[in-house]
Amino acid sequence: MNKKTQSVRIVFCGGCNAGYDRGAAAKDIRRRLEADGAFTVIDDGQPDVVVAVCGCTCACVDEAAVGNARIVPVTDEQAARDILTVLKRAGAPSVMPGSDPDLDRRQETYMTFQQTRRIDYFQTATDGRIKLDALMRILQNAALDHVHEADRDTRVIIAAGYAWILNKVILDLARYPLYGETVTVNTWHRGTRGFKSYREYEILAGNQRVATAASSWLFLDLARRKVVKVPRETDGLYGVVPAMALDRDIEAWKPDKNLVPEECMEIITRRSDYDMLGHVNNAVYFDYLDTLLGNQLGDSFGVRTVAIQYNREIGRHVKRIRAGLARRENGACAYTFFDASGVYACGDIVLA
Repeated sequence: MNKKTQSVRIVFCGGCNAGYDRGAAAKDIRRRLEADGAFTVIDDGQPDVVVAVCGCTCACVDEAAVGNARIVPVTDEQAARDILTVLKRAGAPSVMPGSDPDLDRRQETYMTFQQTRRIDYFQTATDGRIKLDALMRILQNAALDHVHEADRDTRVIIAAGYAWILNKVILDLARYPLYGETVTVNTWHRGTRGFKSYREYEILAGNQRVATAASSWLFLDLARRKVVKVPRETDGLYGVVPAMALDRDIEAWKPDKNLVPEECMEIITRRSDYDMLGHVNNAVYFDYLDTLLGNQLGDSFGVRTVAIQYNREIGRHVKRIRAGLARRENGACAYTFFDASGVYACGDIVLA
C-alpha cells in the first residue's frame, strides 16, 4: 500500500513589496517537496496545504481562493529552505500557551475591555493636544491589558516563543484629547480571519466620542521570525464583538508601498525607540510621523485620519531611516518610512 502524501500547491502574493527573488524561492521549494516522499506538488485543484510565497511579512494571501487548505507563508529565502521542517510540524500552536479548555465560560466576561486614562503633561504637545504617539500608546496599552485580563500575559506568550505584532491601524480623530482631560478607552476583539486578528477601539471624553480606531494583528513565531496562523481558540478567549468602530473595513484600505515622496528627511533611531521584542515599537512610528509633518507643515497642523501599514520591523542594527511625504488633494498626504533595503511602513493621512 502506498503511503498517503499531502498535496501542496505553491501560490504567490501580489509582490508589491518583495524583498527577495520569489520565483527562485518557489523553484527551491518545489525541488525540496518533489524530492521528499511525504508531499505531492499540484498546480491546480484543492490541496491539503498551500505554500504562499510572499514578498514581506504582511503575508497577503487570497484565502477565498484556497478553500480550507492550511496556509503556510514563506516570507524570505531562509523560510523557503526550511519548508520541509515547517510542513512536518504544526504551522501554528494548536492552543495558545497555557490556554483554558473551558472557553465558553469565559467568553462573555472578556467581550469588551474598558480603561480610563488622564492625559498627562508629558503626553501633550506645545498646544496642549495629545501627541499622536501618546494616543497610539494608550490604544496599545488597552489592547495589552485586555490580553492580560484574559490571563495571557505578554511575557508568557513571548516565553512560549510567540508574539502578537501589529499589521495595520486606522485612526479617526473627531478632536484631539487635551492636557488634563480624562478619557475612557473601550476596546474589543472583532474576530479572526486566516492569518489576521482584528481589534477595534473608541475613545470617549465624557459622553463625547473623540476618536475611533481599527487594527489588524499577526501572530509571530519568534524563533523563525515567521507569521503563523492565528490560534483557533483566540475568538473564544477574548469573545467576539462584530461591531466595527469605523465606518469602513480596515482590509479595504491599501497604502502605496511604492510611493515616491516629494519631501524627505532623515530620522535617527534612538535606544528608547525599541521595545522588548527588539524592534522599534509601533507607537514610535507615530512620533516619526509627527516629526515629519512638523518638519514639512509647521507646528499648527492637525490630523483628522491617520492610517499605517507595518511592512517589516526596524531592528536594532538600523541606525537611520528616511521619512518621506507626498501631498494629495483635499488635505490628504501619503507617507513612507524606508531606507535602501526597502519600506518599513507606509500610510495615508487626512489633515484637519
